[in-house]
Amino acid sequence: MSHFVAEVPEVVVKPAKMINLSSSKMKALAAALVLMLYVYLLIYFKTIYLRTKRLDEIMTVALKTEREMLKVHTLDKKLALQMAQVDRLYEDY
Repeated sequence: MSHFVAEVPEVVVKPAKMINLSSSKMKALAAALVLMLYVYLLIYFKTIYLRTKRLDEIMTVALKTEREMLKVHTLDKKLALQMAQVDRLYEDY
Protein backbone atom coordinates (compact mmCIF):
# COMPACT_ATOMS: atom_id res chain seq x y z
CA MET A 1 0.00 0.00 0.00
CA SER A 2 1.17 3.44 -0.71
CA HIS A 3 1.20 6.30 1.71
CA PHE A 4 0.33 9.76 0.66
CA VAL A 5 3.04 12.32 1.15
CA ALA A 6 2.18 15.90 1.72
CA GLU A 7 3.60 18.26 -0.83
CA VAL A 8 6.49 20.42 0.29
CA PRO A 9 6.50 23.99 -0.92
CA GLU A 10 9.33 24.80 -3.32
CA VAL A 11 11.96 27.22 -2.17
CA VAL A 12 13.79 29.05 -4.94
CA VAL A 13 17.39 29.87 -4.09
CA LYS A 14 19.04 32.41 -6.31
CA PRO A 15 22.67 31.73 -7.27
CA ALA A 16 23.73 35.12 -5.98
CA LYS A 17 22.68 34.07 -2.51
CA MET A 18 24.59 30.79 -2.70
CA ILE A 19 27.90 32.17 -3.92
CA ASN A 20 28.56 35.84 -3.85
CA LEU A 21 31.35 36.31 -6.38
CA SER A 22 31.59 40.01 -5.79
CA SER A 23 32.50 39.66 -2.13
CA SER A 24 35.99 40.63 -1.05
CA LYS A 25 36.64 37.13 0.29
CA MET A 26 35.94 35.54 -3.10
CA LYS A 27 38.07 38.15 -4.85
CA ALA A 28 40.95 37.38 -2.49
CA LEU A 29 40.54 33.64 -3.07
CA ALA A 30 40.47 34.15 -6.85
CA ALA A 31 43.59 36.33 -6.67
CA ALA A 32 45.36 33.69 -4.56
CA LEU A 33 44.34 30.98 -7.01
CA VAL A 34 45.61 33.00 -9.98
CA LEU A 35 48.87 33.69 -8.14
CA MET A 36 49.35 29.99 -7.34
CA LEU A 37 48.64 29.05 -10.95
CA TYR A 38 51.14 31.67 -12.16
CA VAL A 39 53.85 30.39 -9.79
CA TYR A 40 53.15 26.78 -10.79
CA LEU A 41 53.39 27.57 -14.51
CA LEU A 42 56.53 29.63 -13.95
CA ILE A 43 58.22 26.75 -12.11
CA TYR A 44 56.97 24.25 -14.71
CA PHE A 45 58.36 26.16 -17.71
CA LYS A 46 61.61 26.99 -15.93
CA THR A 47 62.05 23.28 -15.17
CA ILE A 48 61.45 22.42 -18.82
CA TYR A 49 64.00 25.06 -19.87
CA LEU A 50 66.62 23.77 -17.42
CA ARG A 51 66.04 20.16 -18.47
CA THR A 52 66.40 21.12 -22.13
CA LYS A 53 69.59 23.02 -21.37
CA ARG A 54 70.96 20.03 -19.43
CA LEU A 55 70.03 17.66 -22.26
CA ASP A 56 71.88 19.91 -24.71
CA GLU A 57 74.97 19.72 -22.50
CA ILE A 58 74.66 15.94 -22.30
CA MET A 59 74.30 15.73 -26.09
CA THR A 60 77.43 17.84 -26.55
CA VAL A 61 79.41 15.57 -24.24
CA ALA A 62 78.00 12.47 -25.96
CA LEU A 63 78.99 13.75 -29.41
CA LYS A 64 82.47 14.65 -28.17
CA THR A 65 82.83 11.17 -26.65
CA GLU A 66 81.65 9.57 -29.88
CA ARG A 67 84.25 11.53 -31.87
CA GLU A 68 86.97 10.45 -29.45
CA MET A 69 85.83 6.83 -29.73
CA LEU A 70 85.99 7.03 -33.52
CA LYS A 71 89.52 8.42 -33.26
CA VAL A 72 90.51 5.57 -30.95
CA HIS A 73 88.90 3.07 -33.31
CA THR A 74 90.79 4.37 -36.35
CA LEU A 75 94.02 4.43 -34.33
CA ASP A 76 93.36 0.83 -33.25
CA LYS A 77 92.82 -0.19 -36.88
CA LYS A 78 96.07 1.47 -37.92
CA LEU A 79 97.98 -0.19 -35.08
CA ALA A 80 96.50 -3.57 -35.98
CA LEU A 81 97.60 -3.15 -39.61
CA GLN A 82 101.08 -2.09 -38.53
CA MET A 83 101.36 -5.06 -36.14
CA ALA A 84 100.32 -7.40 -38.95
CA GLN A 85 102.98 -5.83 -41.19
CA VAL A 86 105.63 -6.27 -38.47
CA ASP A 87 104.59 -9.92 -38.05
CA ARG A 88 104.96 -10.48 -41.78
CA LEU A 89 108.42 -8.87 -41.77
CA TYR A 90 109.68 -11.05 -38.90
CA GLU A 91 108.24 -14.34 -40.19
CA ASP A 92 111.62 -15.25 -41.63
CA TYR A 93 113.40 -15.14 -38.27
